[in-house]
Amino acid sequence: MCAIFGLGFMKGHKVENSEMVRNILRNLFKENQIRGRTAAGLACVTSREIHVVKKDVCGSTLVTLPEYEHMERKYVTFSTAPDQDPKEIAKEPPISYIGHCRLKTKGSELNNVNNHPIVRKEVVGVHNGMIGNDDHLFDIYKKTFPRNGEVDSEIIFALIEHFSRIDASRHIHKAIQKASQTLLGGMACAFAHVRQPHVVWLFRRGGPCDVVIFRDVGMVAWSSLQQYTTRAVRDYTGILGKAEVIELAPNEGIGIDLFRNLVHRFDLYEYSKRNNALSMM
Repeated sequence: MCAIFGLGFMKGHKVENSEMVRNILRNLFKENQIRGRTAAGLACVTSREIHVVKKDVCGSTLVTLPEYEHMERKYVTFSTAPDQDPKEIAKEPPISYIGHCRLKTKGSELNNVNNHPIVRKEVVGVHNGMIGNDDHLFDIYKKTFPRNGEVDSEIIFALIEHFSRIDASRHIHKAIQKASQTLLGGMACAFAHVRQPHVVWLFRRGGPCDVVIFRDVGMVAWSSLQQYTTRAVRDYTGILGKAEVIELAPNEGIGIDLFRNLVHRFDLYEYSKRNNALSMM
């Protein structure tokens, strides 16, 4: 049992309080770590890069480490940090944060490659669940792409990266569908693709994942359980406003387009053309 969580900021969002976002992220680590204390990590996504910090410690410890604090100064900076050293600020504002608290099932946490977020060339993602045929699939694809670690989660993002790369015109949701239909086991996943850094992809089969939108400010949040998000933001409800639930059903995926402020829904087995607007208007 692990936990996935994160934040996304829609185009035109009204979030300006850096300290608030930093505290919410730290709270998300503390709330979600009940599902796993083996390791923790966070991916910070901008239009230019995806920066990852992860280590074999629990979430509440990770957020106290110098490398995490350095990441905060550079990648969790909005307009309320006038005294910030410009050299420490990311060249582009943050689009999303994708976090994970790990409970080890396969692959030593001492090898940081096994900890999440998992990095596979153009894809960076997190996973809750267990994959039963990762060894078999890595053996099948051993001439196509290497295995970097031992963790079963790696095969999910290796396949998505591979399927989306071999046909550059292929929609990323098609790569998710093709990968999920190949994998055996349960999963709840979140990831970003460098080709579309403004989109957060979430999909689940068996594992839980609850998504909410704070429409008043244009912020999206998700956790393995909604109660973790509720507790993480409770000191800021007066700023964030009402939380609206975005349903993510079993065997369903969503692409949260933070540039167009839309949610693109798809079945893991058949594409649906339904779109739900997340417009701030």
